[in-house]
Amino acid sequence: MNAIEICVGRASIEQVVEHLNLCDALFVPPLSTKVNITDYAKKLTDLALCLEAWYQGALVGLLCVYCNEPRNGAFVTNVSIVPEFQGRGMASELVRNAIETVKEIGVDSLRLEVDDTNVIAMRLYRQFGFTPERVTSQSTMMILNL
Repeated sequence: MNAIEICVGRASIEQVVEHLNLCDALFVPPLSTKVNITDYAKKLTDLALCLEAWYQGALVGLLCVYCNEPRNGAFVTNVSIVPEFQGRGMASELVRNAIETVKEIGVDSLRLEVDDTNVIAMRLYRQFGFTPERVTSQSTMMILNL
């Protein structure tokens, strides 16, 4: 079995669209109920720092962070792993890489928002030290001070 390769910013808009469509139903709630996937993929490739997991030429994992003004912190907008690669620690590897990467560019905090029903994601982020910053009726904003 070939190794997973972690890259930054290599994926095209089309590859990100394909990846997000494969992962759509795994989002809580499904991503397509919240955004136009093509528009979102363009926004990610244009404006976000995207850490990508590749396997045999396929984009199998994606974590995107907006960090336009490092002194104001960064925001994780997407973490997605295609179904056949879930449960292999890939999300953990991407989160670990994202934390290291944003630290290197001077970011002092990392935020993300999680749907309250997404227990698996909540557990993952807590393992890395994220704590609740703000809770609404449907989601929790979490923060990691770096």
